[in-house]
Amino acid sequence: MRRLTIVILPWLGALACVSDVVPRPGEERAICKKDDRCDPRLECWSDRCVRPPPADCRAVGERLAAAKLGNYASREEREPVVAGLAVQCERAQLSRPEGRCLLEAGTENELAACPFPLLPELSADPEGCAKVGARAAELVRAGAAGDDEMAALLPVIDRVPTTITALCVAGRWSMAAKTCMIEATAVDAASGCIDQLDDDDRRALDQQMEALIDGARTGSSRSTAGMPSECKAYLGVLASYAACEKLPAEARAAIKQGMAAMETTWSQVDGDQRRSVDDSCRQGAQAMRDAMTAMGCTPPAVDPWE
Repeated sequence: MRRLTIVILPWLGALACVSDVVPRPGEERAICKKDDRCDPRLECWSDRCVRPPPADCRAVGERLAAAKLGNYASREEREPVVAGLAVQCERAQLSRPEGRCLLEAGTENELAACPFPLLPELSADPEGCAKVGARAAELVRAGAAGDDEMAALLPVIDRVPTTITALCVAGRWSMAAKTCMIEATAVDAASGCIDQLDDDDRRALDQQMEALIDGARTGSSRSTAGMPSECKAYLGVLASYAACEKLPAEARAAIKQGMAAMETTWSQVDGDQRRSVDDSCRQGAQAMRDAMTAMGCTPPAVDPWE
């Protein structure tokens, strides 16, 4: 019996080791899953999960360098940036479809919507947007003495940073526009920064600022003060959904109207009702995330209203 045990135990150990290295379906070089799917970034070819052909990383570097430096940078300025981005592309093992997404993107928003945009400035950048929001509030305070519109915002000045930040995150404002805003020394200079936004983002900003001013003048400004984090997160997901270019313009406008209504209604909700809305907001946020995924939009990794 002892001899049998000595023989069997090493055999069982060896069997366990062998089973550990057998790849599971869906992994690279393993068989495909039953529905012909593979793990992320792998494709099912001849019933095996493999990496698709690599991207043209030099071309990807050229495209992203143009987004980073603009079209008028000299060859000497561009070349090291192109080379560095090409190396990033290779290290990230971008596939041909992932690279094609970057090469065919016509705007910064389209670049940012690709699976691997590589450039940090193409991400939603909640930290940078928060700096933009804070600077906007400082400029409003500084310009209020000589500007009626700025003075009208003073009663709701606490809403200016969060409003600007949410719009910036949802619209993925360009690095140039964000830097311009942060470095602006006066309201007039900031107005020039706003000109760097695309038409949709400018309209959204104008609408939100007008809503704040109207609310301040009528004493019925929208506010998220005291709103549960689940509901702020819900607003953040809605803001991201409203910025998705794959959604029809009418649908995006309806989402923005819903956000405005939610903010306006919140100030009229009493304490007992406020405590009961957490679950509804959590369910709503998840439903919107699912809807974004179904539409091919990218749900926010971090809710910008948190």
